[in-house]
Amino acid sequence: MKKSAPISDGQIGQLLDFIFQDAEDLYQKLAPKGWENSEYVRFFHPSARQQFEEDRRVTKRLNSLIKKEKPEEYEGKETDFEQDGLEEVNGYGEFLYVLGLSVYDIFSMNHEVKASDGAVYDMGSFRGSGRFMAEYLNAYPDDRVLEEYGYLDFYMGSIWIESRADLLPFYTYIFHKLKGKGCTWEYYFPKLSLIDFKNNPVKTEEENPEEYNPEHSVARDLEASKKEREIQDFRNELDTIHDKTFEKAKYEPLVKTVQAFKNVYGILPDGHPQNEFE
Repeated sequence: MKKSAPISDGQIGQLLDFIFQDAEDLYQKLAPKGWENSEYVRFFHPSARQQFEEDRRVTKRLNSLIKKEKPEEYEGKETDFEQDGLEEVNGYGEFLYVLGLSVYDIFSMNHEVKASDGAVYDMGSFRGSGRFMAEYLNAYPDDRVLEEYGYLDFYMGSIWIESRADLLPFYTYIFHKLKGKGCTWEYYFPKLSLIDFKNNPVKTEEENPEEYNPEHSVARDLEASKKEREIQDFRNELDTIHDKTFEKAKYEPLVKTVQAFKNVYGILPDGHPQNEFE
């Protein structure tokens, strides 16, 4: 089978142009009475209630991570949070940013957008994809773009705003555009991994014979062996967590990206746990 030619950054840019070319129509459909009068304004201007719920949720997660025997009772109040004024909201600029974050969610996060010949529209790593989207919007020919973006503005996509309003229409729009270009999408189920730094060069006593000490060498080797076992135990624990989460996802509601793909293509994307039942 002939191997597909790699897709260039220029071709990825052309696909993004195709996705964004009808952005104005999507904006009018989502916010016919103005962005500030739509639910989507909450992405960047959450209500006091939303801020309260987010703070309480984060506090609970932190308590669970540090495994307190008796977690402190959350003492925050909704009145502790203020709601932004919406008089000077750059609605279209915020809309473009959300659309950019949604594109990142689909093209990055280890998912793969594929052309009809199987070639992957690869923007790079999480960081590389963030830089790609930042540079794309920085060059976007519309003076309503919010600001000069950097890769951190897109890094991890919509994770910080996804619970504040519905991203499904954004994803659905993107998948309609991708389908129109003959593209498909492969889903990557999230998995935590442990980075291995053991191959990094470290100066040892063997490289400095005059500093060699047999007792120190044995002690160091024993310590290294202990750490290696601890690292492997942690990897095994991460694998167990992944397997349990993957199994649980077979019976849970679809995440918004996957639901949007199914709405447009009529099937689940490759890589999703519920494909077992299709």
